[in-house]
Amino acid sequence: MYHLGFTFSYPCEQKAINHGVLQRWTKGFDIKGVEGHDVVPMFEAALKKRGVPIKVTAVVNDTTGTLIASNYADPNTQIGCIFGTGGSTCLIHLLILGCNAAYMENAGAIPKLAYLNLPPDMPMAINCEWYALWSDIADFFRGAFDNEHMVLPRTHYDAEIDRNSPRPGQQAFEKMIAGYYLGEVFRLVLLDLHSQGAIFEGKSLTKLMEPYSIDTSTLAEIESDPFENLIETGDMFIQKFGLECTEPELRLIRRLAELIGLRAARLSACGVAAIAKKKNIKVPSTCSIALILSRLAQSAPMALYLRNIRTSESVCSRR
Repeated sequence: MYHLGFTFSYPCEQKAINHGVLQRWTKGFDIKGVEGHDVVPMFEAALKKRGVPIKVTAVVNDTTGTLIASNYADPNTQIGCIFGTGGSTCLIHLLILGCNAAYMENAGAIPKLAYLNLPPDMPMAINCEWYALWSDIADFFRGAFDNEHMVLPRTHYDAEIDRNSPRPGQQAFEKMIAGYYLGEVFRLVLLDLHSQGAIFEGKSLTKLMEPYSIDTSTLAEIESDPFENLIETGDMFIQKFGLECTEPELRLIRRLAELIGLRAARLSACGVAAIAKKKNIKVPSTCSIALILSRLAQSAPMALYLRNIRTSESVCSRR
């Protein structure tokens, strides 16, 4: 029998290291019959059915796993973050994972664990679930940041994505920063500009009509186009979408991709800044940040989020 550490990148309630009750699906998933149930017995049953001799010894969120693993290599790591498909955070020193983060908190500062009477200075890993980034500490632990849409600077494109998502009215923060959604924002803006007669006049946008037909990696390819005349972007639009773009249209496409990535980067910086303020981590400091980056995050302005932490503090405090 082999022992397995199971990384499950969705919000769970855990009362034991080898159990995790799924609270809700994120990242666009909506698989029936799992929410409200312990995922470990389901996983082990599937393994047993296939004759795989594995027992799940521990369940962790990907951000928590990144935080702990990085802390072995660099004890100054305090926050774990992932910039990829969906949004989450975990903090010991600073580690950043796929649109989510994790950090270490003192048990005495976690109201939901008060009934356990744990030592106040006992360290506890917190999986932030950035889609539920706190407006105050109570909202954070309820996982309901800005479901009322009173804080985040949403556009009507964000509202349309929310309306057509599996979880309307939830995960507002995630839907503005996660790689899963950025290509869709880009697509909706292009369609809107076309409807106004601003771009692609007289051309068919049939291949852009399908929701989520633009992968977020497309934005990364646009931003990484090394040529001043954006010839690679032009070739890509011909091959993928059957659209021959003028030079002004290519410049607009490039700028749009940059702005969508930059907005996601700055909002992500707000999440990091909120943790830094909560734990009184000063900038600059000896705190290290560990990152797991998707292809988009490596090439898009997401890499600029560290530069925005200071300026984001005022945004995090405005409510």
